[in-house]
Amino acid sequence: MRIFNTKIVLFFFIIAVTIIYLNKFSLPNNSYHNTVSDFNEIIDDNKDLDVAIYGSSHAYCSYNPRVIDSITQTRSFNFGNGGQHLIVSSYVFDETFKKTHPKLVVLDVFSPFLSRPKREMYLSLQKYSYYYYDFSINKVQSVFNVFPSYDFIDVVLPIFDRKDFKYNFNFIKNPRYKFSQAAHANSYRGYVGFDITTDKKIEGTKSDIWNLNKRVANSKFRDKEFTSDVQLDLLNFIKKAHNNGAKVLFVIAPYFDAFNDSDEYGIFYNSIKKISAANDVKLLDFNLKWRELDLRLTDFKDENHLNLNGGTKVSQYLGEYINKNYNLPSRENEEAWLEEQPLNLIDFISNSYEKHKRKLDFQIAKDLKFESLTIVNVNTSKKMIIKLSDQVNDSIIRKYKLGFHTFVSEDDKENLMSYSIKKGRLYDAWDFDPEIIEINNAKYIVKSIKTPVTSFPKIQLFLYDRSGYKGLIGNKLVIDSVEIK
Repeated sequence: MRIFNTKIVLFFFIIAVTIIYLNKFSLPNNSYHNTVSDFNEIIDDNKDLDVAIYGSSHAYCSYNPRVIDSITQTRSFNFGNGGQHLIVSSYVFDETFKKTHPKLVVLDVFSPFLSRPKREMYLSLQKYSYYYYDFSINKVQSVFNVFPSYDFIDVVLPIFDRKDFKYNFNFIKNPRYKFSQAAHANSYRGYVGFDITTDKKIEGTKSDIWNLNKRVANSKFRDKEFTSDVQLDLLNFIKKAHNNGAKVLFVIAPYFDAFNDSDEYGIFYNSIKKISAANDVKLLDFNLKWRELDLRLTDFKDENHLNLNGGTKVSQYLGEYINKNYNLPSRENEEAWLEEQPLNLIDFISNSYEKHKRKLDFQIAKDLKFESLTIVNVNTSKKMIIKLSDQVNDSIIRKYKLGFHTFVSEDDKENLMSYSIKKGRLYDAWDFDPEIIEINNAKYIVKSIKTPVTSFPKIQLFLYDRSGYKGLIGNKLVIDSVEIK
């Protein structure tokens, strides 16, 4: 009987482990998958974080680790996710602190997302913050606290919820992103900077915005602005950070609604300020910094979120604020950290092009020769860089349009541009009018591309008349197996 019971327990244990393992193959596509993948890559490289940022989309659209790190000489990461409520950020905190030990925790305290999610719309958004972390007792407990009982299995084991699930098992770890990012999204370590601008108009004058500070200071204070749950969750978050040896900084990203009802905003601000002051937590509200930041409508992608330009302004201010208020050790002399930092194009070509290049020595036309080529990430942008022979001049290069096609594998078909997908082709076309740039007495052509793809089975380069396609000119260059470094 004892042997039989042991076999039964072992059987169910094997079934449970198998389901948990296979669960990762049924995860839905979502940008937060990219965030967790980036984080795990850092941990796999035996690197630690100095600054961890938590919150909703206000966080991931506002605080750019690349900009912050360039100022603080630290390593930061943004764990923000769309619609992420405070109690779920607390779960993400627990999961990430299992693997890293930041010295500063930055929490964006967007007022509507401090309460616990109740409505189905907001509950559905929280699921993505759970899917991509490993199965754990902490996950089970948190899901019980956040979701109604009927959602439990769907959140913990989404394999049972995927109606469109296709069994395509690849047991070799694939480090590439599985989520196709929008072409206008500039992503780095959880941050997403959107290269678009809102058409929203702010009601009121610029003076109204700049005078929010005065209106907030004069607003009435209500001691019980926050519910007991909100106060408990805020205090619990602070306590966990302090117990892990981390300082806490509350931040509030700028958004338009802060100016629509300044009295209500003032009550919220004074309430969060009271909690932060009582618990050794600094508070930085960017809605009160519009004049200092020189924020404009063109710094927003919509009424609630900054775009790439606005995120850069806020991140620069935050980096300087961290330097001034927190004594974080510098990584500026660490080789691993230096390798992570972006180079501008001139620095890359001057110092790194030679070791990344692929030698070509290819006569693409009678009067035009390509000596070498590479496709790399330079300052968060993917760039194709071609080195030309010394004999090439502007009068030659301006005769041609350069056809540039990047082919993808079947696994990356969904990452093609929408136009390519509509046409049913397996490549993106980046044809352009080449121009010569000269760096250190050498001549180059540079083309930026926006794609989440990092590995191409082949690329093609060819020339045709700049005035319009009248047939191929010269020779087509085909390069197999191109990896973006």
